[in-house]
Amino acid sequence: GALNLPFASSWNFLGHWLDPVFGQFERVSTTGTSAKVVLAVTDGVLALGGIAVAMKIWAKVSEKPSLEPRFLQRSWGLYAVYDALVSYPSQAIAKFTGAVVESKIIDGTVNATGALTKWSGSKMRRVQTGYVRNYALYLGVGTVLLLGFMVVRAS
Repeated sequence: GALNLPFASSWNFLGHWLDPVFGQFERVSTTGTSAKVVLAVTDGVLALGGIAVAMKIWAKVSEKPSLEPRFLQRSWGLYAVYDALVSYPSQAIAKFTGAVVESKIIDGTVNATGALTKWSGSKMRRVQTGYVRNYALYLGVGTVLLLGFMVVRAS
């Protein structure tokens, strides 16, 4: 009701928003400015009074009935559809990934790498004696084997 009040005409952009559809027309008012203000205030007071009466009646009801039907309380079933299509399958994939992929594949790879490192370290420990004569012997044996391979390969 406040859209057509005379003092609201300076900020009344909603009063003319349908002009492109219906065209501009002259608004004829048979009531004066003071009558419009009185009617707008009366309208607001009656609306607030109706809200107060409704709240009083609502407060007296011992069992408060639901303001919305059960179907709307469940969000039109959208959460159930989302759970069925997205949430539950995602949880199943996460459980499978945690149980199989993580424990078998990833942990298995890490544990196998650790075991291989431990095994190769125990074998290489025998080679690493700290004596220079052993290293010279390995160098000589390697050179002889490489030269032997090249001779066999060339002939």
